[in-house]
Amino acid sequence: MDFNLSTSQLALQSRAREVGMRWRGQYAKWDAEDEAPYREVVASLRDAGLLGLTIPKEYGGKGGDALDYAIVVEELIRTSRSWILGEGPFATTGPGPSMILLAQEERTRRKYLPPIVNGEIGCAIALTEPNHGSDLTELETTAVPDGNDFIINGHKRFITGSPHNELYTVFARFDGIKGARGVGCVLVEKATPGCELLRGAEWFGVRGMPHGEVILTDCRVPKENVVRGAGHFRELMTGFNMERLHNSIYSLALAGIAYDEAVAYTEKRKSFGKEIIQYQSVYHDLVDMYLAIDVQRLLTWRAAATAEQGQSFMSFEDRNWDAFQRNWIAALAGRDVDGAAAVGIDASRAGSRRISVREAFDYASGCPGSSPYDSPECAARPETAGELTLTEDTVAARVAA
Repeated sequence: MDFNLSTSQLALQSRAREVGMRWRGQYAKWDAEDEAPYREVVASLRDAGLLGLTIPKEYGGKGGDALDYAIVVEELIRTSRSWILGEGPFATTGPGPSMILLAQEERTRRKYLPPIVNGEIGCAIALTEPNHGSDLTELETTAVPDGNDFIINGHKRFITGSPHNELYTVFARFDGIKGARGVGCVLVEKATPGCELLRGAEWFGVRGMPHGEVILTDCRVPKENVVRGAGHFRELMTGFNMERLHNSIYSLALAGIAYDEAVAYTEKRKSFGKEIIQYQSVYHDLVDMYLAIDVQRLLTWRAAATAEQGQSFMSFEDRNWDAFQRNWIAALAGRDVDGAAAVGIDASRAGSRRISVREAFDYASGCPGSSPYDSPECAARPETAGELTLTEDTVAARVAA
């Protein structure tokens, strides 16, 4: 296996770095206001040719592979210090457009994919329900045939991009069939009568875009908007493969951000007359972090390189490897990279406690897991020898740098 990136992949990575640097330093504001200029972000990604990376060229996409996607999204998030930059490629390559690629009618793909891939309209997955979470086998949302249309009724929540997105791929139960066999997918446009969009609850982390709700009341859609009806559960699940990969890349990029912040701080913090990075115990921790990130990247790239566009990881072994690598990545990100020691000063209580470098970063930036640990058990937890003093203002300044 050749671990060197191709010329085209290096060019993609370079363009992603340029776009990421353009938006770097903005996330503290986006987090505080819980609103990012998402359309402007998407426009900058479109101008750089970073949308629709794996969508076939016949629908306006770039026709690339999953590894192209992994390289671009990691660079965007890590360089910009914001998860928002990864949403453009995700919204034009992830489960929304992936579901539309599975549409049984070509006119459905021709109608929706080009404007999605070009960033003209946003497409989100409407999956989670108030009573069942993301358990698809227990969906209460229904799709009932009525002449040449289907009548959709149901309530979806935790939809990133709602109420701003113009199109929603809604999972619903067809023909009253119980369990997975009755689950299908239908496209609902924002302006459809009976479609009510709400901003939803305010989130503590992953801020900058709403994670809203979609309420469908006697919402009438044409038959051509049915991606797949009952009896196609297995095929529909393949549409989530890019989302699984995206979650791994997201974890990888956050770990990279934590490492970058740790290195930058240890290079400037002095103790006993020299930078603390010169102390053996400190750079040993940094080396461990670097190796953990490299392992995560290799696992993610392997999953991307062995994926087939629009299909599942084909063999039983590959499907198990996919699940393994995603869980392993999450474990590494939580155990190794977050293990860097820090002493955080809580200005509101004038107290101090130990937090990890990523926790400090997340607290300032609003990324997932953004609240530092407050429990006495965590505060007393033994850490590695190199203590890093980070105030909330210092971390916020570093995030904005």
